[in-house]
Amino acid sequence: MNQKYRYEIKFVVDEQGLSNFVQWIYLDTQAKEKYQERRVNSLYLDDTYFSSVKDNLSGLSQRRKTRLRWYGDQNYSCPSLELKIRNGRLISKTSYPIRSLEKNLFDLEIEHITKECNKLIKNEMI
Repeated sequence: MNQKYRYEIKFVVDEQGLSNFVQWIYLDTQAKEKYQERRVNSLYLDDTYFSSVKDNLSGLSQRRKTRLRWYGDQNYSCPSLELKIRNGRLISKTSYPIRSLEKNLFDLEIEHITKECNKLIKNEMI
């Protein structure tokens, strides 16, 4: 599998620092907007021990998370199951489209969505 890696840095900014942060992003960095404005929907999947959440809250630098993600507020986008792996600031993400959930995602029960995600995980051995 050919993985693409990127660096990710997250900032915590309060209301008072937001103006300075935005100014810094636009004037002093080479950060660019990659996508047009869009709605991003995510459903995060975890185990019964909440391992992903605990790893995140404890600040582990090596962790992974699984989520179902789709774009837009319409019912016809194709969701993807994404596996995101963090090793410090280095991030890789692999996406697996789930065609069986396309066009009717908003009409399904969470149990059916989970079943389709689990089926893909078993087939792809994520």
